[in-house]
Amino acid sequence: MKAVLKKYLVPTVILGTILTNRRLMAEDSVQDGFANGKFIQETESQKATNGFAGKLDITDDPNFFADWQKHWHPVSTFKHGDEFYIVVFVADRPNGLMDSVYDLTIFNPEGKPYITRTNMVALKHPLFPSSGPDSTYLKPSSRLVGLHLDPDDPVGEYKVHVVLKDKVTKTELNLEKKFTVEK
Repeated sequence: MKAVLKKYLVPTVILGTILTNRRLMAEDSVQDGFANGKFIQETESQKATNGFAGKLDITDDPNFFADWQKHWHPVSTFKHGDEFYIVVFVADRPNGLMDSVYDLTIFNPEGKPYITRTNMVALKHPLFPSSGPDSTYLKPSSRLVGLHLDPDDPVGEYKVHVVLKDKVTKTELNLEKKFTVEK
């Protein structure tokens, strides 16, 4: 499995939406179940604590940043030769003070670390912070980890573990998501 870090600029349409203080909507409902900086239901892949929230997802959409607020879907099953992306969402803070990073480890089907990346920028000092009591949104990190499955990668269930760190509040979230590689 080859891992490639991809950096993207946040599209202008997202910044415009934030400036007008409207909620970002996706058919996938990335914002549904998230209000006032909290998830209605927390899972292994989406958590909030101390005013800090994050979500971990996986997509196979290479144009994720161009279309995520309109349509995209999370995926969890792949075959050799497939390419996919690990997406970390972070909730911005109404006062705009953000400095978050994440460490990522992918464990192979035997439970051994397969890929590790550390201290990757998740969200840092947004140019246009949200304002108002209900204006905390989930925003994708500007960096995705792109993965390509090679023929010699083992089949089975992999686990993605992310430690999302808020440097401002010294808060950490442990997020996990699983995916399966089939023949």
